[in-house]
Amino acid sequence: MENPYISVEDPLEPSPGDEYALTKIAAEEIIKTSKLKWTIFRLAAIMGGHKMSKLMFHQPLATSLEIATPRDTARAFVNAIEKEKELSRSIFNLGGGENCRISYEGFLQRSFNIFGLGELNFPEKAFAEKNFHCGFYKDGDKLENIVHFRKDSLEDYFKMEKEKISSFENFGASLLKRPIKYYLLKQSEPLAAIKNNDEKMKSQFFGN
Repeated sequence: MENPYISVEDPLEPSPGDEYALTKIAAEEIIKTSKLKWTIFRLAAIMGGHKMSKLMFHQPLATSLEIATPRDTARAFVNAIEKEKELSRSIFNLGGGENCRISYEGFLQRSFNIFGLGELNFPEKAFAEKNFHCGFYKDGDKLENIVHFRKDSLEDYFKMEKEKISSFENFGASLLKRPIKYYLLKQSEPLAAIKNNDEKMKSQFFGN
């Protein structure tokens, strides 16, 4: 949270409870110790087609978020086929770069506006304050300079998302935004940890 810039050389220290990160680390070790020819891309938040769920509350609003669109990500993998020599036995961070960076709070607010849900007016402690992944890729340009995959910006992403939502759907969501947000809030595990005085979960979501 204090230093959002991530590089491949950083020590791998998953946050408490982040099984997602642990499985990725284990998968990397299996690949690196295999007899395969390999290259590893560590993906940023690949945004497109996501649905709102309880996981949205696991991420602190102040998190620095770098995204990449699915089509840019696919382009990176396809272009990499012709760059086997330059990429061999190396790990790269794959993200959209400076034009694809935003705070998680800003990302959610813009998404809520597109969906017709209005303000991001959830109560205090609805969102975690500690222990999640995401950040800005400090060394992301290394991969871009080899495979040249970046074409989309954050604005392109939001434009694509807006095109998926009809005016009828937006209007319907705006009428029902209060019950929709109430339903979402009921899934907030950080808030439930506070209400239930669950010390283990409180520590995971808010620290000591």
